[in-house]
Amino acid sequence: MKHKYVIIDSSKENNNSVDAKFKVQIPQGITGTTRVCVKSFSMPNSYHNIYGDLKTAKFVEFYRPTSESDWVYEVFSFNLAEGYTETDNLFLEIQSKFTNASGNEITRQSDGSTTVQHVGEIDTPTTVSVSHDSTNYLNSLSFDSGTQDKVIGLYVDDQNKHTIWESLGFDKRRIVKQTDLLDIQTELNALPPGASASYIQSALRVDQTAFLRGCNSSVAAEYRTLVSPHAGTHENHNGIYIASQALGNDTMVARSVDDTTMVAHSSDVLQFINNDAPRFSHLTYHTEVPMWNVLTKNYLNYFDIEIRDHKGHLFPRSAIADFVMVLMFEVLDEINENIDDVVAYHAQAYREGHPTSSGI
Repeated sequence: MKHKYVIIDSSKENNNSVDAKFKVQIPQGITGTTRVCVKSFSMPNSYHNIYGDLKTAKFVEFYRPTSESDWVYEVFSFNLAEGYTETDNLFLEIQSKFTNASGNEITRQSDGSTTVQHVGEIDTPTTVSVSHDSTNYLNSLSFDSGTQDKVIGLYVDDQNKHTIWESLGFDKRRIVKQTDLLDIQTELNALPPGASASYIQSALRVDQTAFLRGCNSSVAAEYRTLVSPHAGTHENHNGIYIASQALGNDTMVARSVDDTTMVAHSSDVLQFINNDAPRFSHLTYHTEVPMWNVLTKNYLNYFDIEIRDHKGHLFPRSAIADFVMVLMFEVLDEINENIDDVVAYHAQAYREGHPTSSGI
């Protein structure tokens, strides 16, 4: 066996790529390929922490127009600027969005209107105050709907979507999703008229599993406040994945199927690069113990490379800096036979198999 190497320098591509997905052509091809691994990788540790789905923050608000009417709900959203931002600055931006000073920062998802009011209603917008505790790194949101009966919750469309709330320490499993809305609405309709925020917190079953809070200001702020159970990871995503649909064959990635079981599925991941370097230094990887992927073809003239974030989502090209990667291919050592050597080899074999009295 011997090894061949392909060095990929992303600064050489033409910068027209939308996603961090690169095609590599090998005009002369590589013959006898058996395995491949990521030998080394280097990239400035300056990749974005606001990009893709993380740019859109969503929340859901349930509203009871009168004490005798049923609860209705609306999903609202606002957009964050792409790039890298520290948590303190992120909270300043989120606070400005909730304050909605311009009047068009927040969008009502049902019809695309830039409003924080429910359809056909003239309800008063809920006041939201956000804060970051620099001592324990926990994050909180406090709500105040005055005398109006409202319930507000953090929202993401589904389990496969990225959400900034998760980056701020709110467990993805407890963030309200589209499939939860009707169940929550049903439970709210079962509550007595004028239920306060403290009553909602104690009586609403989904409150034990969902990030929801009543907003009526008639009760103490603690009942109207959501606090993240974990420290946020907004500033320190734990690494990136390198994948290839053409080269990745052997790796398996575990995914949850219920609260107690995960199942390993085939994946095209070649390597996970840990992010253990300070911000703005270089994220580097080099190994003497390769994580091999067996190749299904013994000849290669093309392959792809994808750079994915810590959740396995493809980065937008604008979100990552240029990188240098070395792929190591294991190939069968080809035997180059000369025709004269073959003739001489067979002649010697004949003489040894047919000895004469002279010994020649």
